[in-house]
Amino acid sequence: MSKRPSVLWGGMLLILGAGLGGALTYVVSSLVVQAQPAPDSHQARQLLLEQLDQAADQLEQQLRTLQLVVQVAAPSVVHIEAQKPNPRSNSSRAFIEEAGSGIIIEHQGKFFVVTNRHVVHGAPLGRIALHLSDGRLMHPVRLRSDPESDIAVLWVNASDLVPARIGNSDQVQIGQVVLTMGSPFGLSRSVTIGIISAKGRRRLELGGHQVRYQDFLQTDAAINPGNSGGPLLNLHGQVIGMNTAIASNSGGNEGIGFSIPINMVMFVVDELIRYGRVRRAFLGVSLDGDFDHHRALQLGLPRKAGAYVTSVTPGSPAEQAGIQPGDVILRFDDKEVEDDIHLINLVGTTAVGKEVRVVLWRQGRLVEVRAQLIQRPEPQSRFAPPGSRSESLAALVRWHDVPRWEVEALGLTLMELQPRLNARLKLDRNQRGLLVAQVDPQGPLAGRIQAGEILVAVGERPVHTATQLDRALQQMVGRPQVMFHFRPGLAPQANPHAVRLDMRLLAH
Repeated sequence: MSKRPSVLWGGMLLILGAGLGGALTYVVSSLVVQAQPAPDSHQARQLLLEQLDQAADQLEQQLRTLQLVVQVAAPSVVHIEAQKPNPRSNSSRAFIEEAGSGIIIEHQGKFFVVTNRHVVHGAPLGRIALHLSDGRLMHPVRLRSDPESDIAVLWVNASDLVPARIGNSDQVQIGQVVLTMGSPFGLSRSVTIGIISAKGRRRLELGGHQVRYQDFLQTDAAINPGNSGGPLLNLHGQVIGMNTAIASNSGGNEGIGFSIPINMVMFVVDELIRYGRVRRAFLGVSLDGDFDHHRALQLGLPRKAGAYVTSVTPGSPAEQAGIQPGDVILRFDDKEVEDDIHLINLVGTTAVGKEVRVVLWRQGRLVEVRAQLIQRPEPQSRFAPPGSRSESLAALVRWHDVPRWEVEALGLTLMELQPRLNARLKLDRNQRGLLVAQVDPQGPLAGRIQAGEILVAVGERPVHTATQLDRALQQMVGRPQVMFHFRPGLAPQANPHAVRLDMRLLAH
């Protein structure tokens, strides 16, 4: 039985498209025509060399496109080195190193670096080094990430960076020529070339990482460890994907690499920058993952297509739009639905509040409805304490209009207290601080604080805003003992207290 290749986080097979095909054909045909016995005179050899130079000049003129792509894209590619706490407590090395790549983007006049979450997750900000193409070394001042898509965005203090050209991954075609740039095996700014081999790759097992939203572009351009987070480029120098993983039996490139479509990347990045987390849209349907060709034919469809609805959530956008169990969703927001996973991806990367057109197959005919998406409901915090304010705390995680953000270093989801929010929570109008909305059960503060408590200070520094907290964490990097001060807030069973953390081991 053949061994199934594993999918790993992340040569040069030169396959050129129609634009280069003419030159290649010319070279090959010229060589065939001139395939005569070796010339027996100096004049015949000179003629052959002239023909070779002419063919090479034409081919190099075509290949000049590739050089221009590299020159355009290179200033926007970042080499990333991240040092993460060593999980092996008995090791002599306190940190382990991981290398990756990143892409400089511009968002509302500010510069950011985008990469894969797995490249930087677990590393303190002070131990994340961003090496620019001009030789500068920078460290991020803030990090936000989305584990469901393996995307992270890094804030940087710089005003003279070169942002990447962003393309449209919806327009990518199979067979299209692409280039990758990154730092395979630590070899920064390496370039490889290939084609788009396939689109819409889903259901991949990504090395134990729980990446829920998958819609990968597949390429044979070499992607190796260290390429993760780097760009996949078209021949216009536009980023159409972010290199993420490879399928391999050896741990190195075997011609199957995967990139996150740039449209998905930019959706997640926009959400992380604006809201500190990704607000996922919600339609409200349950789908049949076993819907197959035979069942499709029974329903009158000519082939397997779409997502079969098994149930509809009461009060959801789907119910309000008139979607029913037994319907097959064929199109969503003017995009053809391939299967249930594809529909989940489409809904999850659509803006909350958007009204979308949905085309259904119902009892042998097409039906069109419109649905206005809401934000995906979040589970009630398991740390919500009983008491007179527990209802306010339970409602907190369902308030979609209140900005919040995840601080991975602390394993907390926080919200800035302001007079209007305080009134809704029945708190003192003048109460300041950062309200704990949720506590990660695997985080460093799990079991030590409760949702509903208010973080008011780190060390001796008051923290009332996200910016103040980021600055405080940055200044505390590497300190063995730092006190985090909390007040009860919505947790009436708690008392004012402080929690001591070792900042050398946290990923701020």
